[in-house]
Amino acid sequence: MEVVLEDNGMPIFKQLIGIINAHIKTGKLKVGDRLPSELTLAPILDVNEQTIRRAYAALRSAGVLKGRLGKGTYVIENKNPAKELAYHLNEMFNSVQLLLVEAKLRNVEADALTTMMIALHNGATRKQAIELAAKSRSQKREVPMQN
Repeated sequence: MEVVLEDNGMPIFKQLIGIINAHIKTGKLKVGDRLPSELTLAPILDVNEQTIRRAYAALRSAGVLKGRLGKGTYVIENKNPAKELAYHLNEMFNSVQLLLVEAKLRNVEADALTTMMIALHNGATRKQAIELAAKSRSQKREVPMQN
């Protein structure tokens, strides 16, 4: 399993989660494949074993991996994609909340922010996404607020 960690401010365990998910999606890791043990992988990546454990535990919670005590950690067939999506949405919730607060402070409307995020998600460059979002115009809608 090829793993390249970046010094980009993202926690290492989250980078590892993303890398493993990407390897599964691209077929580099398949159902039934055994992942390196925490003890094996930690010194290779020059990280603490707990970092690897945390990433593996998160992926087990998402229904992507299964650990067998003394037998290793394996990629499993995701029989509940909704569980995996819910896990990832939960992990992203605080970041999204902070982004929305900043958008409100900067008077950036939700539709412009959404347009930019969709464009970036679909592979647009930063410049393209910003231009698309800046061009997006919609009427403000009243959204009920809870107190």
